[in-house]
This record gives sequence, structure tokens and C-alpha cells, in this order.
Amino acid sequence: MIFFLMIIAAIGMIFGAVKMKQGMEWGKGVTVACAILVLILAVAHTKNKMGGGKISDKEIARIQQREKMYQQVSAEKLARKMAAAYPGSKAVIIRPMDLGFDMPDLENKIEGIKTGFGQDIEIIGILSPEVPQMLINEMEAMKKQYLEESGESEVPEDYVMSMGLGMEYGDMIDVAQFNQLAKKIPDDADLVVLLTEFPYELEKISLWSKKPRPKVAGIVNSIPPKLDAAIEAGYITAVVLPKYDGDFTSKDIPDDIDERFDRRFLLVTAENIKDIVAKYPQLFPTM
Repeated sequence: MIFFLMIIAAIGMIFGAVKMKQGMEWGKGVTVACAILVLILAVAHTKNKMGGGKISDKEIARIQQREKMYQQVSAEKLARKMAAAYPGSKAVIIRPMDLGFDMPDLENKIEGIKTGFGQDIEIIGILSPEVPQMLINEMEAMKKQYLEESGESEVPEDYVMSMGLGMEYGDMIDVAQFNQLAKKIPDDADLVVLLTEFPYELEKISLWSKKPRPKVAGIVNSIPPKLDAAIEAGYITAVVLPKYDGDFTSKDIPDDIDERFDRRFLLVTAENIKDIVAKYPQLFPTM
């Protein structure tokens, strides 16, 4: 378990570094957080080898619980904002594609959304993009290679995720996939919440021309060009973004959800987008 978590953290560190090189400053926070996690897990792994398994297992459980609470609060704060502004709405959640393995981070966010909505907003559907055939073929090839090289009779359930395929593809959605999925959104849905990334080509999203146009909100890590313009124009109602100078190292977890949220995240709306851009200019790519 510890070694598997080390792999995931290392992938996250690489992912953050790539985004940092692309000019996205929030990648720095992701890289630092994952690097710290890799170090902690490496120490725990060493202690396990030396007979200190009980202490490190407890530490791993503490880290998992802490990350779960931050994932939940990122969603709960967004949902509370929507529930306060648009009580009585009917919401559809768009989740990442199902690649066949557990996604505890997604489950944590959905739980946070439900808590934040409370009785004020009804969730009438959860939609997921279809898995492209190219990706299915790639996963099958990886599994076949594993069986041939390991001599095992079965592929571990978490193998595809451990190889980074979930990190590379799981949360992504292109505009064609999104527009196809948008056709399945019920006509009485007046709020759409994305737990995927936003499509890169925001201007080509067909949902913008729907009448009446539903409110759109989301939790994202990879920020597409023109996101700030889409928020300012009202096409996107609210977005939770990572705070690249956030606190990823403190072991204590604030009881107050606003304080907990503010440690790592930004809630961006049309009302504060100009202030956010002024404070974090490199957060929004201009290409």
C-alpha cells in the first residue's frame, strides 16, 4: 500500500512539474505537496522495512484522512455557494470517465457536493464520458504486457492506475466528448457541476447556446485558456481552483470549513475574478 501511494505521489509530482513548465503557477503547489508526500511515504516505507510498520501505517492513515477532508471541502464550499445562490435548482454532475478502478478522490468530492447542496439542490443525474476505444486498447495492452512479464494469472485491480493512466486521462475531457455528453443533460437541469477538467476549447462548448442556459460550476486543476473571460462573462458561474501558494504541509486541519478551504483553494466567480487575476496573474494561461 505504501509503495503504491509513493507511485501515485510521484506521478502527481511529475504532473505538477509539467504544468509549472507550461507557465501554470499552481503546478508549483502540486509539485511541492506531492514531493513532501513522497518523502513521508519513503520514510514510512523504510520504517516498515526496519520493523516500524505500526507507526507508519498510522501516519499513512492520517495523511489519507487529511487529504480526504481537503477534497471534500473543495466540493462542499462550491456546493454551498450554489445552494445559497440558487436554492431549488436541479443539478447534474459530470464525473471523470470510468476506467475500471476505484477513485476515492472523486467519491470524496461527490460526498462534499451532496453535503453542500443539502436539501436546497436536488441531484438528478451523474454523467460520465465514454471511454475512447484508443484508451481501452491501451489499457488492454498494458494488462497483457503485465501478465506476460510477471507470469501472474491476474492483473491487480490497481495496476492501470499505478502506471499513471488515470492521472494522464482520467479527469480530462475534450470539447467533442463534452458536447456529446451535454446532449444527455435533462432539460429540467438548471445547474451542471463538472468534476472533470473543463474542455480546452471553452468557446466551442455547445451548452452555452442552450436556452435556457444552465448555470455551470466546477472543480479544476488544469486551467484552460480564456477561463477567466468565461467566468467574467457569466458562462461559468463558479470554479474552485488550486491556490498555488497554499498551505500543503500543516498537519493540523481547521474545524472551520472556510478556513480549511482557504488554505488550499480559491472560489472564483464573476464578482471576484478581476481581483483573483490581479493577485494570481500567472494562474490563467493567455495563449
